[in-house]
Amino acid sequence: MSKFLGTPEIQEGQPIKGDFTLVVHGQSVPDPFHGFSDPQSSQTLAYIRQQEEKYKAAIGKIPLETPAPDDAAPAKGIPTPLGNQYLFYYKGAADKTARLMLSDTPGGEGSVLIDPARDGDRPGQEIQSVHPTADGRYVAYRVGTNGIWESPVKIRDVERGEDIPDVIPKAATVWWDKDGKGFHYNLLSEDKPVRVIIKHHTLFEDMSKDTVMYDDPQNPGRAGGFAHGSYRGHYKYAGDDEFFFVGSHDMKADVFLKDKVTGEYGKLVEGDAYHVPVARTEDGILFYTTGGAPNGKLVLVDPENPARENWKTVIPEDRNDCLQHAFFQNGKVFGVYTRDCADEVRIFDTTGAAEGKIPLPPQSSVILAHSNFGGVSMGSRGDSNDLMLSVSGYQRPDTIYKYDIGAKTFEPVDPLPEKQGLEDCIVERIFATSRDGTKVPMTVIRSKDTALDGTAALRLDAYGAHGAVTRPHFDGEIADFVRAGGIYVQAAVRGGGEFGEAWHEAGSGLNKNNSFDDYIACAKHLAAGQYTSSSRIIATGHSSGGLLVLASMVKAPDAFGAVIAGSPVADMIRENPQWVKEYGDAYASKADFDNMKGYCPRLNIRDGVSYPPCLVRTGIHDKGLLPDACKFVATLQDKSPQSQALLHVEMDYGHATARPKDVELAERAAKKAFIEQAIGPIDQQAFRQELEQGLRSLATAGKRGPVADEPYARRAP
Repeated sequence: MSKFLGTPEIQEGQPIKGDFTLVVHGQSVPDPFHGFSDPQSSQTLAYIRQQEEKYKAAIGKIPLETPAPDDAAPAKGIPTPLGNQYLFYYKGAADKTARLMLSDTPGGEGSVLIDPARDGDRPGQEIQSVHPTADGRYVAYRVGTNGIWESPVKIRDVERGEDIPDVIPKAATVWWDKDGKGFHYNLLSEDKPVRVIIKHHTLFEDMSKDTVMYDDPQNPGRAGGFAHGSYRGHYKYAGDDEFFFVGSHDMKADVFLKDKVTGEYGKLVEGDAYHVPVARTEDGILFYTTGGAPNGKLVLVDPENPARENWKTVIPEDRNDCLQHAFFQNGKVFGVYTRDCADEVRIFDTTGAAEGKIPLPPQSSVILAHSNFGGVSMGSRGDSNDLMLSVSGYQRPDTIYKYDIGAKTFEPVDPLPEKQGLEDCIVERIFATSRDGTKVPMTVIRSKDTALDGTAALRLDAYGAHGAVTRPHFDGEIADFVRAGGIYVQAAVRGGGEFGEAWHEAGSGLNKNNSFDDYIACAKHLAAGQYTSSSRIIATGHSSGGLLVLASMVKAPDAFGAVIAGSPVADMIRENPQWVKEYGDAYASKADFDNMKGYCPRLNIRDGVSYPPCLVRTGIHDKGLLPDACKFVATLQDKSPQSQALLHVEMDYGHATARPKDVELAERAAKKAFIEQAIGPIDQQAFRQELEQGLRSLATAGKRGPVADEPYARRAP
């Protein structure tokens, strides 16, 4: 049980501070800035405006970044079979948002099927998801505005190039029936606490007739979080079976199978682990599962006798490498494994016999049958001999390849440019030792000319939550940082899925502190090894990665020179908490409460302690986490006024919204300005010259910014 005590003192244009207190398990949890819990209140908006003025004064007037070749290159998604044509995304050098294209060939330029900017130049418009029918007749899609997740689902008739009348006002995920005559979708309830209801819609029928497939008010949030959406499309499964999933945000779902005679769904697999149907064989259904196999395996399930004791292992668990995903195409099973924090695609027949691998470049990540724009899944054609995939790495941008399953050839769809990215840089793997002795891997990307004498600026990136894998990827901002003499490091801390479910569980729930210990250990190892110095480390993370860097900063402020947190989770003890399966439920469990309170970023800021310069960035439409950002910055400014704490709220975007190129470049320039004012020039030679001229010392360079009310110009210590 919990209750609130006190009434906040609200002053227009000032932080909403009062004696507001939350009582949980008999303990008082101060929440003086509770007024920010309403992200749209006039006081919250006034505070955001006030902080924006401080932010602008801090970073100063900066020129727009000049687009590098990486930014100017067009971006093309994977050509995905759609009937007898190919569907793909395309974003030209001058385009503000991606368009969905249709072409007769995978390498063709194609014609526009869906253009979110067609009705006007609205930079906040973007295609959020695309779901075609198996026969390619219709495409269900969502066009979001300004990063708002709950956007209408529309249906495009591919042949006519027009939408049919059917519109679902708010939905998160769509998955079609095999015959393309209808689909299931997730709908957010209007009551509190919000839960997800699963419904079924038949095309050309009134939405009021939609059938409720699942709604359990006793388990809010259980009915299929958006993270599970990419596995739901029937078009990704080769066979006539139709499945229905009821799960939570962590993707552990009950799997139901549709009876071909009655049309009713019966439970096939209990959702105590990840279970994803892969293919139908003569002997049963191949399932990917983590049940009894934290690193994943493939089993054969007889739908007539689906009990766990009757399962037969087809592809056993690999104790070293993690099977992240498996799919079926043209008679072959493809397993996507994580090996040394990179992707490896292994090929099997339906009996589990190994038949080789797709010859990927070293340290690559792949997207198979997906768009290369995050969050969008379009599926693959099960009988096609051509397997399309996007290949990326730290040194090279996304490149579309075609693997010929019969001929076993692997070649790019479009000609490769002579120079793709950071081919001349060094990529190496090193390990830090965490507090409990665990070895934590890091991938280091640096120029051959960067001196390892402690003067290099270093960006330390990590996520470490929800079992997500931090794969090799190319980013124009990172490339610029490395070309300027900086070092980029990607750390695989516990809580992620780089080494399977066991690695995830070791950094979640009551084990969450391991994530912070790992991250701090990485920072200290990099400084001790002369890659850099603590004062030159920029800690960066987004969302749950934002929680990682803020909690680590509060725990070990001397380990970092600056911190940039994007849309962070920063308030662990609050009403209607999100993602309780990942962090714990502070209201239901005293142990969870004590643990979460112990690392909650806003609750552990200490009076009078100097913290490294901190920039928190978020979006006005990120309603779930905007209050966290405001509360954290206000608390840091209140308890440690000598520390630099900046808040920047983008007024057109949400949590993880795709931005037009000019907006991305402006954001990149602003972050660069913040970094260089906090720790000195990124350019190593320029920084070393300042050291030689006595303008600063390595020990104090950027370790502390001026007081929060002062402009943030770089000064000699």
